[in-house]
Amino acid sequence: MQRLLELLSTEIGTDVTGYVNNVIRAPSQYGYLAIPMHNIVKEYSNINEIINNKVMNQLRLINKAVLVNGYLNIDVNMKNYTGMVLSAINNLGNRYGLTNKCPGGSYVIEHTSANPAKPMHIGHGRNAVLGDSLARLLRFCGASVRVHFYVNDCGDQMPYVGIGYYVAKDLVLSRINSGWKPDDVMGIIYSVTYAVSEIKRLSKQIEQFKSEGKYEDANKLISERDEWVSVINNFMERDKELTEGLLKGLGKFEDLPLMVKQWSRAYEEGDEFVRKVIREAVDIVLRGFRITLDRLGISFDSWDFESEVAVDNGGVSKVINELLRKVPQYMERDNGALVFRADRYAQDLGLWNELKLPRYIPKATLLRSDGTSLYLTRDIAYALWFWSNFKFDKLIRVIGSEQAHPQAQLRLALHAWVIMI
Repeated sequence: MQRLLELLSTEIGTDVTGYVNNVIRAPSQYGYLAIPMHNIVKEYSNINEIINNKVMNQLRLINKAVLVNGYLNIDVNMKNYTGMVLSAINNLGNRYGLTNKCPGGSYVIEHTSANPAKPMHIGHGRNAVLGDSLARLLRFCGASVRVHFYVNDCGDQMPYVGIGYYVAKDLVLSRINSGWKPDDVMGIIYSVTYAVSEIKRLSKQIEQFKSEGKYEDANKLISERDEWVSVINNFMERDKELTEGLLKGLGKFEDLPLMVKQWSRAYEEGDEFVRKVIREAVDIVLRGFRITLDRLGISFDSWDFESEVAVDNGGVSKVINELLRKVPQYMERDNGALVFRADRYAQDLGLWNELKLPRYIPKATLLRSDGTSLYLTRDIAYALWFWSNFKFDKLIRVIGSEQAHPQAQLRLALHAWVIMI
């Protein structure tokens, strides 16, 4: 097609090669592609004659070209085109597809990084395929590529997995040994434990509302509690023995929501018992992840545990201390929580275009009032861990668009870290 326009340009004395940027699908009766050329047609009424008498005999890959209502419709000669492609594949072998635009250099790619609490879903599959395809393409181009999976083993979700696993360990292992997919079993553990915790939390709130005479508020929470009871009933139908055993074990804990908070803090602080239990549970989930990823032919060079790359190495503390030192005017306390005013930082420095930020930037909470870190804080520490431990030209993280605001906060925090003195 480009060649056709080059030849036509020579014949009429006017460069029309730029029209190749306007290619659209042609009506099926005329061919494969169409190029709108209305302005040229007005100036050169004999375009059809020039193409058929002086241009077409110099082209092997185009079967015919016909001008209809200002559109140059092109039909591809599939026999010649297929022969050219097959010949190129045979001649170039593994180098087929390489161009001078192929990027080289060194890359680190982090993708998928599903939360190790339950089986991966289709959204994780999207990111996994995108990340792996990108890695394969870069390696094909000759670039050096390392691929990482970020294991989010900190935070409030992990205690639900750990506590549930702790009280139903024998039942969990018996199912895995009998052929159940490990992350499927742990998905039940997480879901039921979370549901029980919510039921206990809501029940406590309901009683408080009733004691205060707030019966309308209490009834709203009763409906919400009933939904969580339905969740448990659904799992009871799926695996009655496992669900009943889990409920019996969890029933021993008087205040499960408080226990979850305590385990979350203890895990981050390195408590030996809590670390052991949760890591065992996480490892089981990851076994299931690997089965799924193996089916897709996807592998990783490194599985990076959040606790190791962002907490145990002092990464979170370093993030907090450096931001307090470099941009104290953008750090504030909010009911005991430590907040980075990412919104004000972006506005004051005019970083919207430079960092490709969304127009709304929320405040970024870095530490809760109890001193535990949030995912964002550990994510900043993880990015800095990459910087300290690997040499690369570009770090690429494949993340869903729903994370646009947290990722904008991350970029702003890193900007403050690197730019501010």
